[in-house]
Amino acid sequence: MSLNALLQNILRELPDALGVVLTDWEGEAVANAARMDDFELKVFGAHHGIILDSLRQAAARLGEPGVEEVAIHADDRLILVKPVTEEYFVVLALASEGLLPRARHILRAYAAQLHEEVA
Repeated sequence: MSLNALLQNILRELPDALGVVLTDWEGEAVANAARMDDFELKVFGAHHGIILDSLRQAAARLGEPGVEEVAIHADDRLILVKPVTEEYFVVLALASEGLLPRARHILRAYAAQLHEEVA
């Protein structure tokens, strides 16, 4: 299944999702599916990649094994960042009233398939 199809499936399974983007380590969007502005979602993915990288560096300094997932609660949305490989990660934006536990479950369920596509 293509990356775009996988991301569309994630969006379809989460009606409160605003968008999902697969981004590489340089901040480039590889694939995305959105109910929000496409450009905004791609920039959103790049910015959250910087946050993920900072958290990875902090974890390494503390001797922690790594970052499995990052959840951010903002005023108007929930953001979930999940590494797929060392070079790729997925960013999911949800409406502020979104169901974070369901989103986490769905993202984890698709992570292996995304990993297969990019590895």
